[in-house]
Formats: sequence, C-alpha cells, structure tokens
Amino acid sequence: MMIDVNFRMMCWRLVSFVAVAVSLSGFLAQAEEPTKPEQFELNSDNLSKLKNLVLPQQSENAFWKVAWEADIWAARQKAAAIGKPIFVWGGSEGPPVTNC
Repeated sequence: MMIDVNFRMMCWRLVSFVAVAVSLSGFLAQAEEPTKPEQFELNSDNLSKLKNLVLPQQSENAFWKVAWEADIWAARQKAAAIGKPIFVWGGSEGPPVTNC
C-alpha cells in the first residue's frame, strides 16, 4: 500500500511543528527571571550548623566500611574459601579504592 507523498510530507511537517512547539514551550517556561537567594552571613553561631550540613553523614560513608581488596587474586582466593562471588569495580578513572 503506497501512501501519497503529499500526505506523508504533511504528517512530517505536523510532527516537526509539534516537536518544535514542545521544545520552545519548555524553553520559555524556564525563561522566567530567577528569584534572588537569601543573603547568608557566616558567623560563629551558624558555623557548626553549616559544617554539619556540608560534611558527609555516617549513612553516606557506608562505602568505606566495606573491607575492599585491592588485589584481585587475593579477593578471588578469599571468596573461594568462603564460597562467595567477587565484585569487581573499575572505570576509566580507576576504581575508587586506589591510593591518592
């Protein structure tokens, strides 16, 4: 079944128009002027509160509580001894357990 070329072109234009309209509506919605943030004055009264907000909480440091093995062969032997699998983590910047 062959679709008329004019009908296909009309559908393509309609889809393009809707895509542009949706994109512009999102852009225009974000174009509102941002509100000015409140002024924050650092003093001895709020320094400890700010420090507690910035420093990692105990629940956020759970990653470092794991007994990671840096040597994959030692990890494999340890896992085989207790009958468990190993988890290998790597990346383009190296694993997160490297020494700085």
